[in-house]
Amino acid sequence: MMALDAIGSAILDVAVRVRRLSSNPAKDVKTPRRKPMPKVYLTHSQVERLAQASRYPDVIRFLAYTGLRWGEATGLRVEHVDSKRHRVRVEENAVLVGSHVEVGTPKTHERRVVPYPVFLTKRSVGPPVTSRKALWSGPRSRAATFDRGMPVMVGSQRLCAACGRPTR
Repeated sequence: MMALDAIGSAILDVAVRVRRLSSNPAKDVKTPRRKPMPKVYLTHSQVERLAQASRYPDVIRFLAYTGLRWGEATGLRVEHVDSKRHRVRVEENAVLVGSHVEVGTPKTHERRVVPYPVFLTKRSVGPPVTSRKALWSGPRSRAATFDRGMPVMVGSQRLCAACGRPTR
């Protein structure tokens, strides 16, 4: 994400280019170094409490223990799941745009392999799946499907992972 000083400088660069300013006054300004924000992780008990309060507890556990982004998890297909090695290949991202699901590359545009803990397999079959029929309907099927085969989204509404209610 661009910092405000970089955005301001970029705007002033445009003003110079369209000849509204003769030079960019922010060009050589030194800004203080930014301190990285500390990363905060949930404890095992916090993850379990959140999962138990959720309509989709396996989704909560899967996201918590793999670190996948929401769109990466909803973009998983059955063929991306290696249940013997406990790995998922992150190759697609599925996000809701307007009223339809757009499938594209992950945020970083890099495909990667992410391990998931064995104890998740004991709870479900690899990544969270509530519709077993959808799981076995073919390798290109979505791995994280719900009630009506939709990838964690129903119609034009995104569902809250914690409670299963629409977020808007």
